[in-house]
Amino acid sequence: MLVANQILSSGLGLLYWAIAARLLLPAEIGLASSTISGIVLLGMVAELGITVALTRYTAQVGRSFRRFVATCYALNIGAGILVWSVLTATGLIDFMIPELNGNHLLVLAAIICSTLFYVQDGVLAARRRTWLILVENLAYNLAKLALLIALARMGVGHAVVLSWFAPLPFFLVAIGLIVFSRRLHARSIESHDRDSTADYRQVVSVVGFDYLGGLLNEASVRLLPLIVLNLLGAAEAAFFFQGWLIANTIRLASSSFVTSFVVTVAAAPDKLLPYARRALALVVLLVAVAAAALILAAPLLLALLGKDYVENSITILRLLAVSSIPAAVNIWFIALARLRNWGRSITINYAIQGSLTIGLTLVLAPWLGLSGVGLACIFGQIGAMLQTLSAVAQVLAGPAEPHVGPVPQLREADGS
Repeated sequence: MLVANQILSSGLGLLYWAIAARLLLPAEIGLASSTISGIVLLGMVAELGITVALTRYTAQVGRSFRRFVATCYALNIGAGILVWSVLTATGLIDFMIPELNGNHLLVLAAIICSTLFYVQDGVLAARRRTWLILVENLAYNLAKLALLIALARMGVGHAVVLSWFAPLPFFLVAIGLIVFSRRLHARSIESHDRDSTADYRQVVSVVGFDYLGGLLNEASVRLLPLIVLNLLGAAEAAFFFQGWLIANTIRLASSSFVTSFVVTVAAAPDKLLPYARRALALVVLLVAVAAAALILAAPLLLALLGKDYVENSITILRLLAVSSIPAAVNIWFIALARLRNWGRSITINYAIQGSLTIGLTLVLAPWLGLSGVGLACIFGQIGAMLQTLSAVAQVLAGPAEPHVGPVPQLREADGS
């Protein structure tokens, strides 16, 4: 269901940007997409790794479910205010959010809403309400699309950014009522009818490492449109963003797939090895097929956006599709590391991805343009994938049948 949600959301996202491309100039699209990337990145800073904690540990909190979720939300709101305050005080907010200069309170609201919207999906996934995630995101994407058309036709400024974030508060309230409902709370008690048994020191350690590494990874992804904007200009930023948006569908789908793997194994840890082996084989196979299909279909997909995008986005789209194959192995490894509480390995893997991608982009983009950005993404994922090889070997060499008794001990892959 999570994979279906990502595919549907990506399809509607492509339609959204196709319509935006018909209504606005490439330079306007580039500025708006860079602004959205900046806000989402700041939202991920304020997320504090809490989505991972919800997905991995909600099954263990039992009667403390509502208190646990409320505490998570409060931490996210506080972190969002802190991030916004620091950026406003230092003047960095105008660099991170290029289209909304001076509208600082609007930026604050967008940061908090985008953070909670993302975390809220983690709550629903942990409670096995994946169908609700699908419905929520379908409604949000349709509302966003309708608002874009209305604002653009009325000539309202910042139509893309406003249509992206304005619907979020309504969905936060609607889903929040469900999250804190008696029925969902009762189900959490039934599934784990005792007080919290989560080892909170372990939770903080694993989530902390995951969060630190995740920030590096998000920075490598969300800063790319801003880097392209500053190095190559607004039009090139638009061409990059559309290629990145389409190719990122594959990564989002693979992330959703392994999220289901994490939730399943968290409830049945004795099945770790066979499930991990199956998840690795399926995610690599599906991503390889999807990447090949995307490479072949690139001209047709970009034609929906217009001739300029076919001419300027096709190479970066194909390179990013190739990068999704090693990225699938890294995504699987991060899921395995969360289940085995390998916090340090998570940080190392994300750090390799982020440092190589950003570093190589800064070197190659001025020389090769968008092709340099695509090559940087490929090498960044391959470099990180090398760290995962020992874990891959251990899983492939494990028993074929579900393990009975203590969970098999895998050695942590720390890159050494």
